[in-house]
Amino acid sequence: MQCVLLLHIYMAKYWVSYITATNKSQSKLGDYDPIDGKTKMTNLKEMAKEYVPPTTKNIADLEKFSVNIDIEQKEFERKEPKEGEEKTFTILVATIDEVEYRIPKSVIADLKILLENKPDIEFVQVLKSGEGLGTKYAVIPA
Repeated sequence: MQCVLLLHIYMAKYWVSYITATNKSQSKLGDYDPIDGKTKMTNLKEMAKEYVPPTTKNIADLEKFSVNIDIEQKEFERKEPKEGEEKTFTILVATIDEVEYRIPKSVIADLKILLENKPDIEFVQVLKSGEGLGTKYAVIPA
């Protein structure tokens, strides 16, 4: 009977240490060191110094780019201010040197016209004018 009781105590200690280690290893504020069994914490100041907010640049920010770059669709959800409901919207994104660039659909339409007239073109540049909803893009050979 004592053997069974000791086994239960041992198993309980094992599960408590396992759960604690698992929770610490998922900590977002510090790195868990399984050898020491401690979380190396960072402070707010250090975290703020290293923080880089996620951003997506515009394809017009590039001097030129290949027409053969890979693109992907990304979906985002946002709350509409007037209706108060969540809406999903999709953007086209190209990743170049680990930086994401948004490609407006009007750029795709302009590129289609350019490729119909010059099918062998390899590099283009996007010119941008205006801001917000009034932004206009022009695709030219680079």
